[in-house]
Amino acid sequence: MTREGGYTLVELLLVITLIAIMLAVAVPRIPTGATETQVRASAREMAATLRAARGQAIHGNRSVPFVLDIEKRTYRVGDGADRSVPPDIAVSLLTAKSELVGGETGNIRFFPDGSSTGGRIRLKRPGRKNVPTEIVIDWISGRVTVAD
Repeated sequence: MTREGGYTLVELLLVITLIAIMLAVAVPRIPTGATETQVRASAREMAATLRAARGQAIHGNRSVPFVLDIEKRTYRVGDGADRSVPPDIAVSLLTAKSELVGGETGNIRFFPDGSSTGGRIRLKRPGRKNVPTEIVIDWISGRVTVAD
């Protein structure tokens, strides 16, 4: 009896089983929740809102606050509509003491000359050992930058 080339059913089942085991090990390692890219995108969106607040202050020749509510996870320009921070991104605010509205709410105020009260906003994936993405607002120039 001659044997033709090919694979037996046992060999095929063995290979399929090995592939299934490798997938079972690899799939849990795929990150869930906010990725670094999503954190940076949220930081860029918030920075654009800060820049809009500065533009409104210069154009309207009046003081305009950027309001960040850590507890509600929202931010807005003045009395404008609230925007949300994604729930899987931790956010913190460093601002002037005079701009703290409550325990979890603070402002970064922009003035008609373009300057501001200054501050830093940090966005980070909670529970991760990664460097947070920071939005830095210069108090002299009011310039808004995103630093990874």
